[in-house]
Amino acid sequence: MWFKNLQVFQLTEPFKLNAEQLEDYLVNDATRPCGQLEMSTFGWTAPLGAQHAALTHHANGCIMLAAKHQDKLLPSTVVRDQVLEQIMQIEREQARKVSARERRGMMDEMMIKLMPKALVKSSTTFGYIDLRNQWIVVDAASRPKAEEFTILLRKSLGSLRLAPVTVKRAVPQVLTEWMVHDDYPSDFTIDDQCELRDPDMEKNIVRVMNQNLLSQEVLNHITAGKQVIKLALTWADRVSFVIDQEFAIKRIKFLDLVQEQASDLYPDSPEEQFDANFTIFNAEFAELLPRLFECFGGIAVEKQAEAVVEEEEVALA
Repeated sequence: MWFKNLQVFQLTEPFKLNAEQLEDYLVNDATRPCGQLEMSTFGWTAPLGAQHAALTHHANGCIMLAAKHQDKLLPSTVVRDQVLEQIMQIEREQARKVSARERRGMMDEMMIKLMPKALVKSSTTFGYIDLRNQWIVVDAASRPKAEEFTILLRKSLGSLRLAPVTVKRAVPQVLTEWMVHDDYPSDFTIDDQCELRDPDMEKNIVRVMNQNLLSQEVLNHITAGKQVIKLALTWADRVSFVIDQEFAIKRIKFLDLVQEQASDLYPDSPEEQFDANFTIFNAEFAELLPRLFECFGGIAVEKQAEAVVEEEEVALA
């Protein structure tokens, strides 16, 4: 298991629990099946898989966690079709029209009737706490998805002060400068994908793929006023990824140097393979992330931590 996306949160107070202590907090919010009248549940599950009991896994100074969504699949079209059949039967047998209010009541009753029979879809979000760097890193493509994870963690702990990592220099400004001047840090290479957007026309987006991004054709868009809001990069011939304007890191691929390191370990079990992979990629991120922070002027002073806490309190209420 390798992370494909990174949403990074900075802990604004030291996280002092070890894996065993954290486990005691998580157990009360462990995942469970949906009840008959529940559409979804969200709770902690074992990172190593259902055959394991531990809700935490520690390696290389990091604690891995996994949060599991269980959602019932009950399409509105199915409910509506069932209700329409009932309505047609009533109108045919009772020779009357069914009122809008009665229709709404029938929809609610049908939802309750069908819920216990609905199929359940499961999905798991992984994240880890880096105890040395005091980060939480979540494998999620969107910020809201990652915040679900951190909100659940705060619910389990009762208190958790953190904020999304922000950098001092605007990401589009830096990426645009790199391309315009063909001048970027020597340990990075610009790959063949980007998105450009006009700051005054948010829907005016140009997507470029499989092209030389430093060609005049692409640079003409920047000359016309567009900024680079996504850019594909490779770091140190080890990790390739796409970084976006919110400093989210997506489409991560570990290249040959890292894959060879993993293949040289010869683990004896799936558990050892998980442990080896986790150790390797959190070590890569522990080097890559500070380097990225540096490229964008460093981490901004986090004054929004209290606001994040307040938002989570509202979400949990």
